[in-house]
Amino acid sequence: MMSQFKFAAVFTDGAVLQRNREIPVWGTCTEGSRIAIELNGTKTEAAVTGSTWRANLPPQSAGKGLTLTARSDSGEVLCCHEIAVGDVWVAAGQSNMQFFLRYDYDFPLAKMYRPLPDIHFYNQPHTRCADEVNHDSAAGHWFHDGDPEFAVFSAVGYWFARALQPEIGVPIGIIGCNWGGTTASTWLDESYLESGDLPVYLKEYEDACKKINPETYHDDCMRAMEIEQIWNIGWTKVSYGLTWEEQQIFKTTPWDIDVPEGPPLLMGPMHQNRPGGLYHNMVEKLIPFAVKGVLWYQGESDDIHPEIYDQLFSSLIRCWRKNWQQNLPFLFVQLPSFCHWMDCKGAAFPVIREKQELVSKTVPDAYMISIMDFGMHDDIHPKRKRPVGERLALLARGKIYGEPLLCESPALDHAEEVDNKICLHFANAGGGLWVRAYHLEHFRVLQNGREIPIQNATAQNDCVFLTLGETMHGCITVEFAEADFATVALYNSVGLPALPFRCQVELT
Repeated sequence: MMSQFKFAAVFTDGAVLQRNREIPVWGTCTEGSRIAIELNGTKTEAAVTGSTWRANLPPQSAGKGLTLTARSDSGEVLCCHEIAVGDVWVAAGQSNMQFFLRYDYDFPLAKMYRPLPDIHFYNQPHTRCADEVNHDSAAGHWFHDGDPEFAVFSAVGYWFARALQPEIGVPIGIIGCNWGGTTASTWLDESYLESGDLPVYLKEYEDACKKINPETYHDDCMRAMEIEQIWNIGWTKVSYGLTWEEQQIFKTTPWDIDVPEGPPLLMGPMHQNRPGGLYHNMVEKLIPFAVKGVLWYQGESDDIHPEIYDQLFSSLIRCWRKNWQQNLPFLFVQLPSFCHWMDCKGAAFPVIREKQELVSKTVPDAYMISIMDFGMHDDIHPKRKRPVGERLALLARGKIYGEPLLCESPALDHAEEVDNKICLHFANAGGGLWVRAYHLEHFRVLQNGREIPIQNATAQNDCVFLTLGETMHGCITVEFAEADFATVALYNSVGLPALPFRCQVELT
């Protein structure tokens, strides 16, 4: 009979454990057994209750080359070798966080670099329901920079680790916990959807479940998951990037892929986007693994209810913090410029961006980066993930590690009339604003719904000055980059793009 004595799946050779914090270690064993756990000369014990055991090792300083050992009172021994102690980050979200390094524009550069031995990676297996079998050979174990699996790890997570580790000088572990095409409502416990405007997600799920046949649903879903594995081969072409014309062909004929017929995966108790689905089947399996914080890139699939995204994302943060029992910092990515891709459209993105910025202003220890300077008009997956990871690393250095550096985008502070011009004052300008273009673009001035022509726009120190093409009086509205696609070329002195905004100015 196979032994029940095991570590939880996240404890394998090469794991990174969080420094300077109690280290929860857990697993399974026979009911009534006692387990002795040891790491780097420190020991603790745990009793097995209901076939599971858990113990907390005392905080450890950074180190590497360690062995984590668990011994049962029946004489069985488990060992995880080459354990490091450093900082662990969870790279979570949907497809732009899942986006593999091998699809990234800078993957050739990543392959040329000398591997950094102190960055380790772990992919949480994709599991949406108890019956699903995950066939991903790159998931469920820790690996290192330069190992074959690093090509199919989150490009954002990789570049974040690559930029941060040399600066802080301790091992870095990145746990990828992401799934393309997912709404944030699947990444939190469904009880957090019961307040405010969020019950709409529960109501929509309830309505969808009324359409399924409970007698055939399970078998239909298992068949749909098998077909999905084949379909995913074709999506490799999409990930590398298609022209708009090629996308139209792919939607009707997946190139060179013979996809068998079968039922679609209907929304219901086995769908990955059901409320709480991936929280219970992926996130909960990581809790209470000690981590430093969360990297989050998501929101594209919440364009159906963009006006309540701030409630949804804030609730997710509360859920993770409560159940992890620590005030996890969240470093997240504001959605970039985007117009359309396949059947997706970016019309709701300006509202989601506004709600994301609201979260960064109202939720403690939640910080946002902008990538409004390199979105893609016809692709929802920008192919340059290196700047995303590096900006998140810069944000971590400034906000989490306390380095005295500029790490945030220019943001409108206030606006006024100065010498018959509109003067827009920006925070986080650093040594001054500059423009990477011939002209300052994406400003609009409106009054009573009519757009007023802008004669000239210039950046000077921490201000942008707008000269209007006609004399105006009264209240006007000024917008910047408030569109689905608007490539921002206004930067602060460390190369971070200005945030979109909308404001009102009273002209005399």
